[in-house]
Amino acid sequence: MTTEERADHYLASLRRGAAQLRQLADVWDSPDVDDRERMAFQAEWDNVIGRLATVEVLVQQGRLGAATTARLHDVADDLTSLVPIMHRLGLRSPDSDALARARTVTTA
Repeated sequence: MTTEERADHYLASLRRGAAQLRQLADVWDSPDVDDRERMAFQAEWDNVIGRLATVEVLVQQGRLGAATTARLHDVADDLTSLVPIMHRLGLRSPDSDALARARTVTTA
């Protein structure tokens, strides 16, 4: 897998995780979500959320193209809108500095 493919995979994982977070946010404390599902999502989220910083560093290093950089911007904007939900649910949020950089980084 190339660096670009890996970054695309990471960004797709972040998009899926964000979509799941949106779906679960309103029912998180309801009986519709059992403890095992919450725990599984938390573990998966912890695994995925750190990928934002990884992709951001690759863009900073000039290792990714404009299309991937644009996808990073979109994902970073999406995650920024979800930070209050992450805090409310006690989920790990992305590194705030990496998130800010990801929203503004440009290709080399």
